[in-house]
Amino acid sequence: MRLSSAFHQMIILSALLFLLCAFTSGDHLLQVAYPVPTRDSSRFDRKDTVCCKTSTTNEPQIKINSCYFLQEISKCLKSVLFIDVKNKMHCIDPTAPWLEARIKRLEENGVKCIKTKAH
Repeated sequence: MRLSSAFHQMIILSALLFLLCAFTSGDHLLQVAYPVPTRDSSRFDRKDTVCCKTSTTNEPQIKINSCYFLQEISKCLKSVLFIDVKNKMHCIDPTAPWLEARIKRLEENGVKCIKTKAH
């Protein structure tokens, strides 16, 4: 395909630059951080990984099914990961004042918080 003008060339180059930035952004580093169990099993799978880039001190007001302690690595924050009954992930700031009591309640109800290892 022959581009007839500098304008067309500029559009194509801009689109290529956009795609290059999209596929090399830090968000794709998520796949090298922490393994979490797959949706249908309790085993770890390297394909399903999590990186908390932000965290909250707000307590989720929903039943939690899984809990993980994530260590700081690369651009990922040290945090506690809760996965609720709707499979939504909540990245919790480990200094949240309510967190220790919530973890204790989770463990009393059979939900163990698992320490993860970075990959």
